[in-house]
Amino acid sequence: MIKKIKILQLKDVNFLIVPQPLKDELLSSWIVRTAYAHKTHPHTFENLYLDLPQKLFSKDIDVSIDKETIQIVQSKCRDKVNIFSLTVQTYNIYLQEKIVPHGFNKFITPLRYCPQCLKEDKIPYFRKAWKVIFSTICFQHHCFLYDSCPHCKSTLDISKMYNNKLPYTHCYKCGFKLEKSKKLSIHHTDKDNIQNIKKLFSI
Repeated sequence: MIKKIKILQLKDVNFLIVPQPLKDELLSSWIVRTAYAHKTHPHTFENLYLDLPQKLFSKDIDVSIDKETIQIVQSKCRDKVNIFSLTVQTYNIYLQEKIVPHGFNKFITPLRYCPQCLKEDKIPYFRKAWKVIFSTICFQHHCFLYDSCPHCKSTLDISKMYNNKLPYTHCYKCGFKLEKSKKLSIHHTDKDNIQNIKKLFSI
């Protein structure tokens, strides 16, 4: 994995590989997968290919990415991907009148994941739906989502690597493989809650 290489010329080069976004994929997930497709650490990938005034991963890019940065990334992938569609800004009006780029958004949560989804995905990735505050369960696997590493309790940061060796499917703090998290099955008495959450998503 390339970590400290400096090739300034790449600032003017388009992405060599442009992965197609997966169903309901988050921008941060897609950016990280694109970095790995280039055999590059996500932070190094950003430094090599993107000349930005503020670092992408210094904030929640799924919420705070601005129009100018969207256009830069869009251009880098030769317009093969609709970058805006990968952000939670597409939830404007549906969740609240406007998603605030650099403020408090009561309906947006830090990253969550379903270990069963990560295990079964042909290509593991993180969903936009997992960023919605009332999205606490996985409908497909009837289990609760995790919002931290069950081993060391650290919050998730898929842009970082454990010891610069293990990728985004592992906890960057302790190296725990997220798909090995215990399935937190939903009790049959919670079926009404599942239906209520489904109704919210249908809106």
